Amino acid sequence: MAILDDLKTAVDSALGADSTHRGMIDHAIDMVKNHPGGLQGLCNDFKAKGLGDAVNSWIAQGKNMTITPQQIQSVMGNEKVKAMAAKAGVTPEQASSALSAVLPHIVDKLCPNGQLPAGASDLLAQATSALKGSQTPRPSA
Repeated sequence: MAILDDLKTAVDSALGADSTHRGMIDHAIDMVKNHPGGLQGLCNDFKAKGLGDAVNSWIAQGKNMTITPQQIQSVMGNEKVKAMAAKAGVTPEQASSALSAVLPHIVDKLCPNGQLPAGASDLLAQATSALKGSQTPRPSA
C-alpha cells in the first residue's frame, strides 16, 4: 500500500544505509500501530517521561530532536524492547539504538502538517493489513 511504502522510503532515505536501522522500520511501525492509543498514545508516553520537547519537534515542521537508546528503554520498557529485538533478530541494545534513530523519522512522516493527524494509527493499521493480504478497505480521500 502506498502509505506504508512512502513512509518506509522516507524513513529509509533519512537514515542512510544502516541495515539494522532499516530492518527496524517495520517493527517500529508495528509498535506505533499497536501501541495503546496509537500514535497519540505513544507521543503521550514520551511526554510523560519528560521527552515532550523531543516529541513536539518530531510532530512540528523543522528539525527533529534526537533521543538516546536509554530514553527509548525508559519510555518503552525493557520487556517491550527485548520482545522487539527478538522479533528483529538483534540484541536489545541494537533494537534500542535503531528505535532511537527511526522513531523520530516515523513520527515526523506521520505528521506532515506539523500536527498529529486524526486517524494516523488507523491508516497504519489499514496499510499494514493490506500488505499482509487482508481485504481491509482503503480509506476514501
